[in-house]
Amino acid sequence: MGILNQMRVLRPDFRARAAFAIDFVDETGARCVPFGDEATVRDKLLYLCDHGYELMCHTANHVDMGGMTREQAQDEYDCFFDLLGKHVRPYELQVRGIAYPFGSVPRKQEVRDLSRTVFGFEAAAWGWPGKAFGRADPKN
Repeated sequence: MGILNQMRVLRPDFRARAAFAIDFVDETGARCVPFGDEATVRDKLLYLCDHGYELMCHTANHVDMGGMTREQAQDEYDCFFDLLGKHVRPYELQVRGIAYPFGSVPRKQEVRDLSRTVFGFEAAAWGWPGKAFGRADPKN
């Protein structure tokens, strides 16, 4: 973010943009708040939106959505927005996309449609298992 914010100052013509995938679990799977600090999560979310960054749903529990039913996906999205609503009001920001955890695009069309038709997501992002950023071998 620092580099993008600096580019905004140095090159106002450069449209520095990024999307942040938000979920509510830490690397162990335990419940947490985005950015790890309950006291500042609201301010950080609003800062991102106020400065042109996108927020994307990364599900509440960072779950593999590949084999989910429509009902399971609905529950996961509902949980995400319930948790988000504890920090910001719905009118204060927009979550306009889904970043599928583990690159697991739902196999069922009705589940993919749910994100667009019910939750209004305009974009989806996914990667491929094993192709994420980070250490090449997390055990070393």
